[in-house]
Amino acid sequence: MAKDGHICRSLLEREIDDFFHEHGIAHEPEPDYPYDPEHNVGGYRADWKLADGTLVEALGFPKNSQYMAKVEKKLKLAALNNIPVVSVTHEDVPHLLAIFSKWLPSERDSRSSGPELPPRPDWPRKQKKSPASKTGHNSANAQARAQRIERCRKSVELQVQGLTRKQIAERLGVSEALVKSLLRDGKFYANPNSDPPRRRLAKQVADAKLHEMTCSQIRVALKLTSAKVDEAWRDADVVFGDEKKAGADGETP
Repeated sequence: MAKDGHICRSLLEREIDDFFHEHGIAHEPEPDYPYDPEHNVGGYRADWKLADGTLVEALGFPKNSQYMAKVEKKLKLAALNNIPVVSVTHEDVPHLLAIFSKWLPSERDSRSSGPELPPRPDWPRKQKKSPASKTGHNSANAQARAQRIERCRKSVELQVQGLTRKQIAERLGVSEALVKSLLRDGKFYANPNSDPPRRRLAKQVADAKLHEMTCSQIRVALKLTSAKVDEAWRDADVVFGDEKKAGADGETP
C-alpha cells in the first residue's frame, strides 16, 4: 500500500505513487482511457492521471511481449485521443524528479496547509537566456567556485604532506573550521564514490538542472535545507559538470 492509502499491484507502482505523494504532485489513481468501439471496449485503465490530463503508466514487465502488446494498444488509444502518456520503468525510478519536474508544485504551494494536493503550477514560458543566467551562475560565482575547489585540492595535498589542520589553516590564511570543510569536500571531489549518498544527491541535482529547475525548486522538491542544496548544487557542477555540458550540447552523457 502506498503512503496515500492507494493499493498498488507492484513495488514499482508504490515507488511512483509515494513519489507523487511526497512531492505534492496531484494524481488520480487508475483513470479510465476513453471508450472506443474499435480499440477500447474492455475498459482500459492507466495507473495515474496528473492534473493536466497526462496519463502515467508504470511498466513493470517491459520485456514481456504479451504485456507490452497491451501497453501498445493503450498508447495507440491515447494518441488517437491526443492524450499525453508518460511511461515509467524500474530503470527510470532514480530519475523521477527529472521526469516529473514540470508537475512539481511551486514553493508557494508547498507551504500551503490546505487538505488537497496542490495543482500543477502554471510555469512561465521559456525565454532566451544567456548561458550564465540559464544555469543561475555568473562569472563571479564561477570564479568563487573555482577558488574554493582549488583550496579543497590544496588542503588535501597539504594534509597528505603531513600538515595538521591548524598548519593548513595558517598556510591558506583561513580558519581551522573552514579547513575541516575544505578537506571533506576535497576528498569527495577526488573520489565521489567515497560518499554514495552525497554522490546520488549530486546526480539528482545535476539531472534537475538539465531540466532547467532552479535552486529554489530543487530545494523544495527534495526537501533540503538551504545549506544542503547549496552543497549539492556545487557538487553537481564539480562531479557532473561534463555530463551537464554534454547534455546541453545535445550529446548523450
